[in-house]
Amino acid sequence: MMPPGDPGAASLRFAATCDALLPGVAAMAIDIPIGLQSAGEAPRRRADVLARDYLSGRNLDGVAGVASRVFPAPTRPHLDALRSGAGYHDLAGAVPGVPKLSKQCYEICPKIREIDDLCAARPAAPVYEAHPEVSFAFLAGRTLRRKKSAAGALQRIGLLEAQGLRFAGLAEEAGALAGAGLDDVLDACVLALTADRIFGGGAFTLPDPPERDPEGRRRAIFC
Repeated sequence: MMPPGDPGAASLRFAATCDALLPGVAAMAIDIPIGLQSAGEAPRRRADVLARDYLSGRNLDGVAGVASRVFPAPTRPHLDALRSGAGYHDLAGAVPGVPKLSKQCYEICPKIREIDDLCAARPAAPVYEAHPEVSFAFLAGRTLRRKKSAAGALQRIGLLEAQGLRFAGLAEEAGALAGAGLDDVLDACVLALTADRIFGGGAFTLPDPPERDPEGRRRAIFC
């Protein structure tokens, strides 16, 4: 978490749910899809397509696999099927005409359902979808190397510290308190900076302006 305008004063809080983190938060940037495609719409969100294009267009070092860093979000029919108890292998037939979910996306669907329920119950909650890779590419002006590589981790740490964020202490605290991996801490830190830009009015969105899904949720990635 980070007080607006003061990245050096970043601190950590851990909670089982996003709802538990919201009290006192002016803007929360999360790496979870929010606005979803509904039945009858194209299965792919423009936000995901544009985020892939953003990373590919800034891939100045020819890093392999950049497009796979943004996986397609589930559709609302996917989410409805999951709420009804469908398993991963059931979804291919449960949502006719809609591409099968990636395993990575399926595994975060409980969190997607949590955020979807939160947005339904609290439409004014200051929760914004963001993407760590896009946020890092924005700070660097280029797409970075793999975050789990030594070179990629060092790139990210350098960018965070250049923004005035005291990363080393946060990483140690996260490991001690929650056993968080280095890549998870890096992602959380860059999204804290994104939330600070959102709060200060300096963020942009993919697409711009944000779309809305039929339930009124923002369907855009904030950067």
